[in-house]
Amino acid sequence: MTGFLASRTGRFRATSETAAQLDQHLTSAIAELAPPTEGKPMRGMQRLAHLTQTAVADMDKKADAIADRIAAAQARGHATMDKFDSYAASIEQAADDAEKALAQLTNSPPPLSGS
Repeated sequence: MTGFLASRTGRFRATSETAAQLDQHLTSAIAELAPPTEGKPMRGMQRLAHLTQTAVADMDKKADAIADRIAAAQARGHATMDKFDSYAASIEQAADDAEKALAQLTNSPPPLSGS
């Protein structure tokens, strides 16, 4: 037994280093087995936690509403651009028709560009 010394009474006693290790082990074991001694959080900490959760939830709701508005505006913008595209196609068609009519009236060849 390396951590123990024989005494005059025939029993063994721990060396100072072994006694310190045993004491530390027993202290930590008692602390692990003891019931938790958590006190109530301070009122300010509870309030801070509640306000933080509420603020984050409110900001999330507002961000969600703004995201919905942006998505709707984007869809509306795409629909408007599709209408402009259709309008441009009809103007191109009208220009082609006018060029063909002019070519017939002037008895000249039709233009190469267009349809």
